[in-house]
Amino acid sequence: MLIRGSNAVGYTRQPNNVVKEFIIEAANNGLDVFRIFDCFNDIEQMRLSVETVLNCTNKLVEVCICFSGNFLDPNEKVYTLTYFKDLASKIFKTWP
Repeated sequence: MLIRGSNAVGYTRQPNNVVKEFIIEAANNGLDVFRIFDCFNDIEQMRLSVETVLNCTNKLVEVCICFSGNFLDPNEKVYTLTYFKDLASKIFKTWP
C-alpha cells in the first residue's frame, strides 16, 4: 500500500488516530508492505505512518524519497545528489 504520510491514502491531512487505525486495519486485513512517502520529503509528515507500521503491525515498511528533475545537473542548486544522499542518511538514522 502506498501511504501519503499524514494524509493516508487521500490528498487531505487526516487526524492522527484515523491514519493509525487505517494502517492497523489494513495490516489486519492482509496488506504486508507499506510504502510511505511525503511529496516534500518531510520526515515529520511520514513519522506517524512509519512508526505505526513499525510498532503496531508485524509488516514491512518502505520509506520512499520523491524526486524529479536531474539531480546530477551542475546547475541544480537545491535538489542535488548531496541533498538526496543526506535525506537517505537521515531516514536511516531516524528508523534504523
